[in-house]
Amino acid sequence: MVAARLSPTPAQFHAVEDIAQDAALALLRGISRLKNRTVRGLVAFVSRIVSRKVCRFIIRPRVPTQSLDAILDLLSSTGGPWLSLVDQGTSPSSAAGRRELVARIMDELV
Repeated sequence: MVAARLSPTPAQFHAVEDIAQDAALALLRGISRLKNRTVRGLVAFVSRIVSRKVCRFIIRPRVPTQSLDAILDLLSSTGGPWLSLVDQGTSPSSAAGRRELVARIMDELV
């Protein structure tokens, strides 16, 4: 159902599995609300869940992805993350800079 509604591009193949898992969890949470307890009723119920999950995937803003190499190249201009994360004597400005660098690395990895 997910693949039929999403018609994924090769870059979205990962999303099919993620949406299917979200839909399965939503089905488990909502199965008690199923009023028409037949196969057709279940298919309609799941169809509605999948449609909503696919719509949310299409509508949500996407953060452009970058390779880890590109991120490390960007960060290497500041001395490389491995150099900044190594304790070289802590001053207030170096501690603040290290926290900022770690936050940037974590943001890029998420």
